[in-house]
Amino acid sequence: MSRPAARTRTIAGVALLVAAEVTWAALPLGGSAAFPSLVLACAVLAAMMSVARLADTAAADGEQSRPGGYDWPWSSAWLWLTALPGRLPWAEVLAVAVLVLEALHPARPWHTVVLIFLLFWFLLAYHLAESDAGRVVLGPQLPLLLAGGGLAVLCAAAAALPGTGAGAGWLAVLSGVAAVVAAGLALPV
Repeated sequence: MSRPAARTRTIAGVALLVAAEVTWAALPLGGSAAFPSLVLACAVLAAMMSVARLADTAAADGEQSRPGGYDWPWSSAWLWLTALPGRLPWAEVLAVAVLVLEALHPARPWHTVVLIFLLFWFLLAYHLAESDAGRVVLGPQLPLLLAGGGLAVLCAAAAALPGTGAGAGWLAVLSGVAAVVAAGLALPV
């Protein structure tokens, strides 16, 4: 597969993850309160701008275009002003907006875990697309990624169980063992 086709496929994957993430976070929004609607609008704007920034970076492919001739003072100010939206950290703004949307909903452990996975995979795919690194870079971190995912699932299961049930004790022991294993995996790194 050619390099531009691979980058296009990566950007399309990031766009799908962004759409799934914003949709999942806003899924039970309900009502027409002003603050959740404003946060959702910020999340949608940040999602579109983060994908547009990736596409713009891919299209530019490292070239810096500068108009020829004399630099007038207002032309450099105009170039700075028009480049400002591309310099903002849209992926981070999106992550914060999605987490605020999730905090506005009632507590639902499994919904939060799915959102955490979507957010994690979006940030990972965004970083890989932005740095133009391959998936091979993730090889050494794979055990830690799997351990973190397992701990997230265990946390959701523990939050979903009633606190006084018989299952809460063994789940606490299991999550403690998983935390020790994850810390042991992280030590060599």
